Amino acid sequence: MNYIFGTGPLGMAVLRELLNRGQKVKVINRTGKADIPQGVEMIKGDARDRNFTKEICKDAEKIFHCAGLPYSDWSDHLPSIMDGLIEAAAFSGAKLIYADNLYAYGPVNVDYHEDLSYKPIGAKTKVRAQVAENLLNSHQQGKIKAVIGRGPDFFGPRALVATLGSRVIGNLLLGKKAEAIGNIDLPHTHIFIEDFARGLVTLSENDGSLGQVWHIPAAPTVSTRELIEMVGDEIGKKPTYRVATSQIVNVLGLFDKNMREFKEMMYMFNKPFIVSHAKFAKAFPFQVTEHREAIRKTVDWFRKYIGNM
Repeated sequence: MNYIFGTGPLGMAVLRELLNRGQKVKVINRTGKADIPQGVEMIKGDARDRNFTKEICKDAEKIFHCAGLPYSDWSDHLPSIMDGLIEAAAFSGAKLIYADNLYAYGPVNVDYHEDLSYKPIGAKTKVRAQVAENLLNSHQQGKIKAVIGRGPDFFGPRALVATLGSRVIGNLLLGKKAEAIGNIDLPHTHIFIEDFARGLVTLSENDGSLGQVWHIPAAPTVSTRELIEMVGDEIGKKPTYRVATSQIVNVLGLFDKNMREFKEMMYMFNKPFIVSHAKFAKAFPFQVTEHREAIRKTVDWFRKYIGNM
C-alpha cells in the first residue's frame, strides 16, 4: 500500500502516477478533504502526530512525503512533519520517499548537482537542509529506508501558485500581463509536475536509489521568457509582462507577507539556475516531457479551471 502525505499539486500528481501503474493508494492531509478519484481513501490527520502516523501507516510499503506548507510555517513545522513520517516508516518498515526542492544548497556558481554542500543563507534554506540531513541520517543509521527526489520549480495541472502558475498562465488566458520574477532572460530550469511525480515513483521502485539524493530529470533548460513565450504560442497571444525585480520584491515585502518570505529565494531568479540530472539519467531509463507538450497540457488544465470558476 502506498501512502501519500499532502494533496497539493505534487501529491496529486504522484497519486495519478501510482494509479496509472495500477497501485493502491491512500492519501492524508490535515482537512480530510481533496478532489481525489473515486475509490481512493482520503484520511484526515496531522503528520506531526507520531502516534497518528505510526498507526495509520502500519501496513504501508511506501510513504511519499509531499506535504507542503506556507513559507512562514516552515521553520516551526517542517522538522516535526519529517519526524512524524520517519517514525511511521521505522514502525512499518516502509520506504520513505521525500519530494524535495533545491533550497538547501543555497546560491552556487555552477550547475546544481547532488554532490554540492549545503550552504543555507536564511531560515528557509536552513530548515530544508536540516530535514534532508535528518532523513538521510536516519537511513544511514539503519532506522529507515529513505530516498530524496529533488526538483526545481515545477509547473503543470493544479500548480496555481507556481512561478508559471496563475500569475503567468492564468493571467495570459484572462488577457492580462504575465507576472514574473527576477531576470527572466537567464536560463532557469523548470520541471513539468508529471515528470517530477514519475521520477519520485521511479525512485520508489528501485532499491538502488535508497540512501541518496537524486535530481529528477527535466526538459532542457531555457530562460523563463522562452517558456512564457511558449505559453503565448499555445494560447495564441503575444505575452506582455510585469516583472518584479529584487527592489520591487523588497518594497512589496513591506506590505505582503508572502513577498516578505520570498526575498530569501531571489538568488534563484537573479543568476543562472541550471539543474543537472545526469546522475538520474545514467541510473534509470526516463523520458522527459518536452516543454511545448508540457505547456499544452498545463494550459489545457488552466482553461478548464478558469472556465469552472
